[in-house]
Formats: sequence, C-alpha cells, structure tokens
Amino acid sequence: DVQLQASYFNRRNSHWEPVVEPWRFAVNMAQAEGDVQRVDVTSKDRLLINASHALIEETLGVAAQWDDEVEKRQTPAPASGERMPYVLVNRTGIDCHVWVDLTEGATARSERIDTNPVLLRDGESLPWRFEDWRRRREQLEAKAHHVGIQFNNGEWEWLRRVQVDREGVRHYTLQPAVDGIHHRVAIEVRLDAANLVKRVELRSPLVVANQTRVAMEVAMCDYRGELRTDSAVIAPGAELPLPIMFCHQYAVRVRPEGFGYAWSSQYIYWRDFLAQDARTELCCLPESAVGGRNARPEAGADTMPFHVHFNALCDMRNPALYKYPFMRLVMTPPLEIENLLPYPLQLCVIDKTANRKWVSSLSRGGVAAVHAVQPGHLVLLTIRIPDAGFDQCDGTIIETSDEDEYPVDDSITVTDRHNIKLALKLHRMDIPSSGGRCRRVSVYAPYVMVNRSGLRLFYSSKGFFKGVSAVAGQNLQRNAPLEAESAPVPENASGSR
Repeated sequence: DVQLQASYFNRRNSHWEPVVEPWRFAVNMAQAEGDVQRVDVTSKDRLLINASHALIEETLGVAAQWDDEVEKRQTPAPASGERMPYVLVNRTGIDCHVWVDLTEGATARSERIDTNPVLLRDGESLPWRFEDWRRRREQLEAKAHHVGIQFNNGEWEWLRRVQVDREGVRHYTLQPAVDGIHHRVAIEVRLDAANLVKRVELRSPLVVANQTRVAMEVAMCDYRGELRTDSAVIAPGAELPLPIMFCHQYAVRVRPEGFGYAWSSQYIYWRDFLAQDARTELCCLPESAVGGRNARPEAGADTMPFHVHFNALCDMRNPALYKYPFMRLVMTPPLEIENLLPYPLQLCVIDKTANRKWVSSLSRGGVAAVHAVQPGHLVLLTIRIPDAGFDQCDGTIIETSDEDEYPVDDSITVTDRHNIKLALKLHRMDIPSSGGRCRRVSVYAPYVMVNRSGLRLFYSSKGFFKGVSAVAGQNLQRNAPLEAESAPVPENASGSR
C-alpha cells in the first residue's frame, strides 16, 4: 500500500494547506503473457483534490517567478541574496526596534533564527523572515508567526505577540497612557502578489487618502490653526498614515502642490465626523489672494478657490471610535466631468450660486476634476466639440440646490454649423468614497456610427411622427472632403440611415 498526499504553501495566511488529501492506494504488478507487464492501481478511498482560488493564484505566481528566473539566467545580473517572504514597513512617525517573538519554550538555537532587535526607522522598509527556508520546507504543521515592537521615543512599553500571518488590519493598544490618551498602533498585512512577499505595515489608525487627480500637501495643526508638523505630499491614488503621537489631538490642513495655493483657511478634525453636521469641505485660496485679506474668492479667475471634499470611512458601530480615530479620511474633488465621446471637448462649468466660471479642455476618454465648485450649488455645464463641428451648446444643469425649482437634466444639446441639433446623454454617479455628496458626470452618445467602407456615407434619421432629417455633425456639401470616421448619432434616431 502507498499513501499519496500533497500540500502547498499559502502565502496569504503563511500556512501549508493540502492540495491532495491523504489517499491510500495499492499497486499490483504481474507478468502477463509474453513480455507484457500488467500494473493495476486500486483504491477503496476517494481521491480528493482541493483546487482553491489561493492554489490557482499561487501556481500562477510561481510560474511567473520561474519565467523571471529564466530571464535572469539569460541576462546575468549581480546576486540579490536570499528572497525574504516578508517586508516590514514603518509609517508610524517614530523609529522602532523589531524582533522575532518566539513562542513559549522555543529558543533561537532550536528555531535556527536570529531574535536580536533590529532598528527600523520611520519611513523605511526591512526585508524579514521568521525561520530558515529549509526548516519551513520540512515542516507542514501550521505555525503562527509573531514580532515584537519597541518604539524609541521612550513613552511606551514593548509590544509583544504581534501576529503577521493573515491579511487584514489589527489594532494594538500601547501602554501606558500618554497625557491620558491610550494610543493605538495599526498592523496592516497585505500580500504583494507581484513580488510574492507579504507587506507588514506599522502605522497609526488615522489615514488620509488622496482620491483627487493632483498631488496634495498635508500638515497637522492645533486648534488655533498653527502648523505642528512638517508637510507631506500625497500623490494621486496614494494614502498617508498620520503620526501616532499627533493623530489624536491635532487636525489636518491641506493645499494642492505646485499651483501657488496657500494652506486651507480651516481644518478637518477627526471628531467632527462623529456629528451629523460635520464640516466636509476645505477651501484653499491663491497665495496672492491670502496676502490681501480683503480679496474675495469670486473676484476673478486669478483668485479661483480650490475646494476639496473629505469623507470619513469608519465603523460607526465601534464604540472605540469615539475615543480614538479608527478611520480613513478620503479626499475627493467636488465634481468630475468624464468625456466618453470620440472627440475632445471644451468645457465650461458655471457655479451660479458662487458666480464662478471654470473653463478647460478634456481629451477623449479623459476625466477632469473640477475644484472650483461646491456640492449643493446650482452648477451649469456647456460644452463645445470643435473637431466634430459642434460650436454651440444650450447648456444644462448638472448640480442643483433645489430639485423642485431647478431639476437636474439628463441630456445636453449641441448644435453644428448647419444648425442641426444633437442630444447627448449625461450619466451621473457618485464619486467612490465621497459619501454620496460628490458627483461624476459622464458625457456620452447613445450611438456612434463608424464608417470603414471607404465610401462617403450620408446618415439620416426618421422618427415615428416626423419625416426624414439629416443627422447632426455631417458635412452636407457634396464636394467637400470626407468627414472623420466616427460621428455620434442621437439616441432617438431611428429608421433609415
């Protein structure tokens, strides 16, 4: 009898998991007639194979890693040393020491691992392993991995039994309290599937995420608005954990980087989001306008304000939230315009409530963030499509302060050079992570006709209650050169074309 079993190492939870359950079978070999041998494989048990999502992902990752190794052998490069399964990242704002925290009864000699503390400075990363790779290969039983942490500011005791095996975020209380505040440290574990390493990030529970399309500067201030920390830049799509020592008592001020804006006149404090009427917007004025305190933001284009919206992502059912900021503050633009047409656009957004006008151009398939308007104001949109011959627009309402008096439109009408109108559609959706207060408006054509015949075609539409009419955006002169290949057609076009 022979017993077959197979396991694989799941990097998401750092444990060995079975691929083939233990399967006992028998192999019988017999000499048949002539020189033929007969081999019979029989079993009374069922063969069970676990084809999980983690197994498939791990198999594809190993295959990609093998391809990389083959390319490296074909193009020799300097040796990079042993591949570490973990990388520790310190984003707490404080230097610390970390070490392997062994279980009770285990020793560094028996585990063949170094348990001496290693310095991990703020903002730096450190490759890490808990055991020798040969020993891990020989052991199939599940085994938890822990680290110990000692911050170098001398305020807290060391932190032990910090688990780093499974993905997720865990919070640990730092003892003793400092100025009556029990600070927490968040340990976030994520799997970097591209590099086949597990990223363990030490940070504060309060994180500021930048979901705008420009880099934002962030600094912390006291209740008087005076800056207490150095500024840090958050790239679009990135996030910044705030320092542990300051995240509880200080607020946040922001400004866009590189556009000549001053710091926001007001600040965002995490406790404000626990109330119903929390301030969710900050406004930055140009430095030239701040220099003259009598300048008004709507005085002209040179003093166009920059609005940014904040939303707190947190679990309001967690009672500890009212004592410490277990939340993520997400910055988003108040309004976004998306171009889904086959031509570039020229935009004009008008905030009638604040008497502001914002003009820009938008490439095909692009998204423009509008920071000159505010949610809840009466906002109008006009567009021009010069490449398609649409130079006039009736304008439409895309944001309103009163739905009954000024309802929001779902279409926008443009007119070509022959005074033929084309109705384009508008799709409104909430900007992700904005809390439903900020909108993205997409401009699109219900139909797009593409001419690849090599011949000149003329499009027309016929409604149920009207005759045949030409489709907008075409050159109606017979001897004119060929038009562009794509032309948007209105949604209500029907009949012959």
